[in-house]
Amino acid sequence: MFFDGELYKPKSDVEREIEVKLKILEDLQQQLTMLRNQREALTHEPMKKLKENLEYYDELIRKIEKSIKELEKEIKELSKKNYQQ
Repeated sequence: MFFDGELYKPKSDVEREIEVKLKILEDLQQQLTMLRNQREALTHEPMKKLKENLEYYDELIRKIEKSIKELEKEIKELSKKNYQQ
């Protein structure tokens, strides 16, 4: 009996690129959640200059949110460009 299934087909460069970008996106989303949780925990600490200290988290959160949006756009463009039917 001969094998009648599909043969292994290596992923294309575009497929690998999208896969890597999706992994990075997932990692960034996890980091964003972690930072938001850490920021929230800090708000429960009685301290002077709380607002100044929260700004460190706020700055990181803004940067990661911006990176997430850019990455989502790149993934969407790659998908449209290479898999549009």
